[in-house]
Amino acid sequence: MRNIKWIRSAVLAVATAAMAGLTGATAAPATAASAASVRVVDLGTLGGLYSEAIAINDRSQVVGSSSIDPDVFSDWHAFRWDGGRMADLGTLGGAGSSATGINERGDAVVGWSQLTPGDNDTMHAFLWRSGRMIDLGTLGGSRSYATGVNDRYEVAGFSETANGQLHAVLWRHGRPIDLGTPDDQTSTATAINSRGAIVGEVRPDMNTTVPVLWRPNGRTDLQVPVGEFGAAAQAVNDKSDVAGYSFGPNGNSAFLWRNGQVTALGTLPGSTGARAMGINNDGQVVGNTDFDAFVWQNGTMTALPALVRADAGTGSGAADINNLGQIAGHSDSSVDGFIQHAVIWTH
Repeated sequence: MRNIKWIRSAVLAVATAAMAGLTGATAAPATAASAASVRVVDLGTLGGLYSEAIAINDRSQVVGSSSIDPDVFSDWHAFRWDGGRMADLGTLGGAGSSATGINERGDAVVGWSQLTPGDNDTMHAFLWRSGRMIDLGTLGGSRSYATGVNDRYEVAGFSETANGQLHAVLWRHGRPIDLGTPDDQTSTATAINSRGAIVGEVRPDMNTTVPVLWRPNGRTDLQVPVGEFGAAAQAVNDKSDVAGYSFGPNGNSAFLWRNGQVTALGTLPGSTGARAMGINNDGQVVGNTDFDAFVWQNGTMTALPALVRADAGTGSGAADINNLGQIAGHSDSSVDGFIQHAVIWTH
């Protein structure tokens, strides 16, 4: 089953292949979540059995992807959810698409789309504005992916080059700026903040992954936690605090990079690891453990409720958190774990 872990893991999978009822509201200070104070809202689907939410802004608008036919698992479309309605954003001509980022104004959505029915190898980053999906192209290869957009319509993502490498990209005014360097076999950008700071990871070789922060004045390599093989930066807030996770001998561990310091976020009881996927300006971090979505704040990790507690399946996962403390992600919605829906956790 495809889920938020699959969407985010697609970044690393493609890199390996190359190497191999809410309404708009004004943002207010977020408060710490507790299991008793949080409710989970099912956002539904575009007609299929599955959906997942990947990003949320301060207007409570959500984007992600959903299956469109209950009898065809492979056809997924990007969606934008606003005020209780899930809208299909379509594709660039192929069968599938996914939305991965939305700006705070709510007038720009980014993601990726297949170009031709039946061709699963060619997909391009897109920028959706004014009801139209715009192809952002590539750095010369057959694939590109957009992962975030801000109110200046700067788009972060990554693309294959003509020689098959993956390079991090900043699209500005529709034109790609290659953030990769000759010393890196692979680089990917996974998020961008309102000031244009971008996070992602670089692979100088096949055995090393380094989390990075790109600012207009240059690139900063973030510290890989001691004892880990590497780390991936997944989200950045407007203070340039970075959330992500490491991978090492004991699996994944969630981390927060702030002011040059690395903080381990721990995990939930009964879980073997955790991955941090989103962060807001109050420093609240969200992500997933083995089967549960979580929110972390001030040293405490709290499990988020699921739509149902499935006997099997993928459980739940949190992908993003806005400055209201609302969280977007997915949850199993059937006891057998076969059906998964996009959700918002809110107070």
